[in-house]
Amino acid sequence: MPTTNLKTRKPTRTAAELAALIKRELSEVYRQLPNIPITVSPDGDSWKVVFPRDVPIDRNRLETILLISDRLRNKFDLNN
Repeated sequence: MPTTNLKTRKPTRTAAELAALIKRELSEVYRQLPNIPITVSPDGDSWKVVFPRDVPIDRNRLETILLISDRLRNKFDLNN
């Protein structure tokens, strides 16, 4: 169940929910979305997107993923 971080007043989402949001937005940008395993993990007081090292991601998709995650990071906190 979504909650609100009382410190930042932002709604919270689980790591799985945030990863799903990123993938959904990425699929709206690219018609053929490669199977990129996206994981969200805590990063200090925030969260970050993590990719396996052995999965090649082209620069354009990487930049798009980072832009999407930056926007979502401003909107949602990670529910620990």
